[in-house]
Amino acid sequence: MLPGVSLGWLGGMYLLPWLLPLPERLESSPESSLRVVDRHGEVLRETLVEEAYRCQPVSYESLPPALISCLLAAEDGRFWDHGGVDFYAMGRVIRDGLRYGKFYSGGSTITQQLVKISSPPRSRNLLTKIREALLSRQLEMRWDKPHILQEYCNRVDFGNHCRGVAAAAESYFQKPLGDLSLAECALLASLPQAPTRLDPLRHLPAAQKRRDWVLGRVVKLGLADAASVARAVQEKLVFRPLPMLLQRAGHAVDLLLRHASLTQIGLVTTTIDLTCQTEVEEIVRQEMSRFTTHPEAAAVVLDNATGEILALVGSTDYALHPFNAALAPRSAGSTLKPFTYLLALEAGRYPGTLLPDVPTTYLGPTGLMEIENYDHRHRGPVSLRQALANSLNIPAVRVLNEIGGPTVLRDKLVAAGITTLDENASLYGLGLTIGNAPVSLLELTTAYSALARQGRYLPATLCQRDPLRAVRPMTTPEIAWIIGDILSDNAARSASFGAASALRFPWKVAVKTGTSSDFHDNWCVGYTPEITIGVWMGNLDASPMPGLSGVSGAGPIFHRIMMEMAQRRTLTWPDRPPGVMPVILDARIGKLANSETPLESQVMDFCLVGHPPKPCTGNDFSPDGLPLLDDATYAQWFHGQPHGQVQLASAGRAALPPLPPQILSPMPHAIYVLDPELPNGGTKLPLRSTLLQDARWSSETLAINPQQTCATLVPGHHRIQLQNIAAGTRSEVWIEVQGH
Repeated sequence: MLPGVSLGWLGGMYLLPWLLPLPERLESSPESSLRVVDRHGEVLRETLVEEAYRCQPVSYESLPPALISCLLAAEDGRFWDHGGVDFYAMGRVIRDGLRYGKFYSGGSTITQQLVKISSPPRSRNLLTKIREALLSRQLEMRWDKPHILQEYCNRVDFGNHCRGVAAAAESYFQKPLGDLSLAECALLASLPQAPTRLDPLRHLPAAQKRRDWVLGRVVKLGLADAASVARAVQEKLVFRPLPMLLQRAGHAVDLLLRHASLTQIGLVTTTIDLTCQTEVEEIVRQEMSRFTTHPEAAAVVLDNATGEILALVGSTDYALHPFNAALAPRSAGSTLKPFTYLLALEAGRYPGTLLPDVPTTYLGPTGLMEIENYDHRHRGPVSLRQALANSLNIPAVRVLNEIGGPTVLRDKLVAAGITTLDENASLYGLGLTIGNAPVSLLELTTAYSALARQGRYLPATLCQRDPLRAVRPMTTPEIAWIIGDILSDNAARSASFGAASALRFPWKVAVKTGTSSDFHDNWCVGYTPEITIGVWMGNLDASPMPGLSGVSGAGPIFHRIMMEMAQRRTLTWPDRPPGVMPVILDARIGKLANSETPLESQVMDFCLVGHPPKPCTGNDFSPDGLPLLDDATYAQWFHGQPHGQVQLASAGRAALPPLPPQILSPMPHAIYVLDPELPNGGTKLPLRSTLLQDARWSSETLAINPQQTCATLVPGHHRIQLQNIAAGTRSEVWIEVQGH
């Protein structure tokens, strides 16, 4: 070769290519569409890129050898040997272009095709071909062959809005690259030549003909043995087209994509189990079809071991109601009562502790309120177990008042992950325990999962990429176990719910319902050690559903979901912790039974080791053998009732000192704010007690009207006293009054 020719060759091959800038697209990695998948890799949603393309870039190492062989056979048989330009093929294209006056596609190497698809559209002429050839040479000097092949496989169009081989494999076959057969690899390799004309979903004969040609080239080039290719030719292609706009687990995916950091990740693996999710969605749809008024429902299923959300349904139909009711704060009803009784156990009560279910009035955020049970009945003395199992309002309010009021309950709920209680506890008042505050279904279910986890709180998560979440104690394992034992006691709750309600299961399940005032919301939340399930039901506009309670509304949905979960995994119940021991109680008085306790009055229950109940004594019964009740607590309930099972202490043992009267309003340490928009500026405070007569109210700093039984409030700290004139006993409370 002449020296001048040699220099020209070197300049054309090694120097001129550097004079042209590479296409901007090649300076960065291809954009990846965001794919959200369930815990098993099933696609829930995919966001498209650029011109509505799916794109999932992969590394060269992820490309199956069979797919590489088919692509090279289809597009560039001498890929490993040329320097970016196949001069033999290029010469043929130039010859034909000069002969026919038009340059047809063909003859381009994979490197040239990569330059072409990464460049802005240009006229197909000789100058364009020369430019692509020079840029291909530059690319070959910049990148090694595997990297060039990787970028080509990630950027080339495979039709049906698929860019790159990984997106094509999933869109046509719903398979990862590694699972493709030789026949499927050949089919994909045939598509870049003419993605529309060879679309296998519309023009299968043409696509199969091209596939068979590719397989023939594979044998000719020695890239696969003839026997394997012969089997591939006979293989029937089975397509599983992936829909373009999947909306599976829509509410869960929407919630997940609120995190901006996740949108920068090509693949997000959720904790959702698509099979479980689909089944829960179907149960919700079927159960809600029973109602002609078209209320909505939401449901959450948690894996207790990890806090992972297995299913999240935010409404009956995501397409119609993308609003996620599982996140909406709604009135909690009775679902917060277990946390009140949890506090009572921490304060020294036990399941057999007798609590008064008697007429009760307390001062709430809006004034004096009379507490009523769901059935408007008063049962007198009931055990803590009966009070919680039957969801009685009055004992819950009274016990919360005894153990510290709404502040301690609010603090406990915050420790259990409830974030919606952002008001001062005094504004909720004792009504917090019966659900006058808003909670969301997801947070409430997470709070119950802490009980299922034996008192350990773990935040719920939807993303498997979440960093380690700290587990923190919410209560002791012993107290969590006792609460679960009560909530799973079908016999104890049968007095209110019946023995065969939706809350009954063939195995132990802790479950609690809730119904808000005026039937605006109803709930059913429960658990086993393995899973926690929460269900909410209501109208999205917060209008009431008259007569529909937690057991009749959300309860059947909860029941079906729990039964479905039992088909998927073994559900168990935890052994009794060493710190909990069984005791035999005298049910009439709620204390340890003794040798004189009749057999029919003996009941087995539990208490904490080291804190046994007090034993029964003769002072607990009247001379007639009837259990004695304190006058101050039970007098109003006792009078006018048909009796014979209990007796008041004053009648049964008059020698004992009388108990002080109980002040119902105001509550101890209550805070009042004077407001000119309220009647009388909010200065009139009603005074209420358990005394039916002989009551004398007094205060050193407040004026009291004995006819209206009320005090006139002024700013400051005040002591209010109540005296039982007949018995000579007195009680007092301190309150604070703040100016507007």
